[in-house]
Amino acid sequence: MINQFIQQLDQIISLNEEDRMVIRNTLRIRTYKKGELIAREGKISTSFYYNLQGFVRLYYTTLSGDKTAYFYSPGQFISDYESFVRQTPSKLNLQATERSTLVDISQESAAKLLQYSPKFEAIARIAMEDELITHQNMIASLLTCNAEERYYQLIEKTPEIMQKVPQHYIASYIGVKPESLSRIKKRHFERNS
Repeated sequence: MINQFIQQLDQIISLNEEDRMVIRNTLRIRTYKKGELIAREGKISTSFYYNLQGFVRLYYTTLSGDKTAYFYSPGQFISDYESFVRQTPSKLNLQATERSTLVDISQESAAKLLQYSPKFEAIARIAMEDELITHQNMIASLLTCNAEERYYQLIEKTPEIMQKVPQHYIASYIGVKPESLSRIKKRHFERNS
């Protein structure tokens, strides 16, 4: 699976065979079971990730329960960037919502790659930009969209999510109870029939 990651990096920046070998020898692939936590609130993040396969849920724990903020789909970098960079306890949780395969990029491996070649600085910049855009989209969606609009955005961007993520997580993401999600799905189905 590391070759899949290398192919995707190669679309961003041209890698030679030596670069590919360094990646193969430096990074590791981790598979998480459905429901397994990748990062936990209160713990310091020592890695960031690239999602090769599966969905990962970003959520916060509140007094009223878990609040889903985002779903990372394949092809996205995943991080608790603040905790990773500042080495402070995390404020969020990352959880595999199905069996998920991620490239684990630890602080040590990131430092090794950055030291090896300036090419990897471009990749690090792209990962940071990807995270920034993700968070800006999260904020914009929360501030400007109602639950139904958030539902439509979600299924337009990643239609397969409905079969891969438990419905109560989707309800939490759009900010409604599961019964209300059922009504939204029914209206969507009736409009598209």
